[in-house]
Formats: sequence, structure tokens, C-alpha cells
Amino acid sequence: MKKLIWLNYILAYTMWIVVILLGLWFLYISRTALLSVLTIFYAKDSALRSLQVPFVDRIYSLIVGLLLSVLITVTEIRFRQGVRESQLLKRFAQVFGPELLLIFVADLILLLIQGVVTISWSRWLLLAVELLAGIGFSILARSASLTTTTNLPE
Repeated sequence: MKKLIWLNYILAYTMWIVVILLGLWFLYISRTALLSVLTIFYAKDSALRSLQVPFVDRIYSLIVGLLLSVLITVTEIRFRQGVRESQLLKRFAQVFGPELLLIFVADLILLLIQGVVTISWSRWLLLAVELLAGIGFSILARSASLTTTTNLPE
């Protein structure tokens, strides 16, 4: 029975690493989208506004980085508790779904800036997967009966 506990903890930490990597990916994608939007719509030809864009970028990176560090800390604790309460999959879905939806929004903004016509079908497929998986995991997280397959005694 002890072996199953360790397998669940390994699964929990694997899920935690996936959440961290997706959070870093969101930081990268959303920062790229923010810089694109600021450059095209805010700075335009103004020299003064062009100097303000890096400041906004640094503030954004700092805020999202701090939120990401809070997310990393909180999810590690929640996933460990999820192993003990047999709700690991539900807790993973509560984080993974919204994270995918945020990545979808940032990707969509980039797609719209780059031009919808020039984008390949694989980019559309990626957007569809992000949206459908994000919605699917968000719905899965709301399921009251969702538990992991092994109920372990304490």
C-alpha cells in the first residue's frame, strides 16, 4: 500500500511541474502579446511613448512573475493535500483549465496582431486545442464526484 502513496505523490509533482511550465509559457506568450499591442497601438511613432513601453513591460513581468510564484507555492500544497484527500485530478483541473484558457487568450491576441489570413492551419489547431482543453478541464474541475482511482488509508 505504501507503494501506491509514492506513485500518487510522483503523479502530483509531475502535475505540479506541468503547471509551472504552463505558467512560464503564459508569461512568455502574454508578454510577447503585450509588447506587440503596446508597440502597434500605443507607441506608434511617438518617441516618448516608445520609452514607456519597456517600463510597462517590466512592471507586467514583475506582477505576473510574482503571481506565478504564488501559484507555484499554492499548487504544490494543494496537490499534496489532494493526494491525501483523493482529489488530485480535480485540483489539477482547477488550475490547468484556467491556465490553458489564459494561454488561449494570449495566443489569440498574437494571432490577431500577426494577421488572420497569413496563419497556417496548425496555429488554428493549436488555438482550438487550447480552448477546448481549457473548457474541458474547467468543466471537469466543477465535477463534484471527481476523485483519483486509489483511495488510500491514512
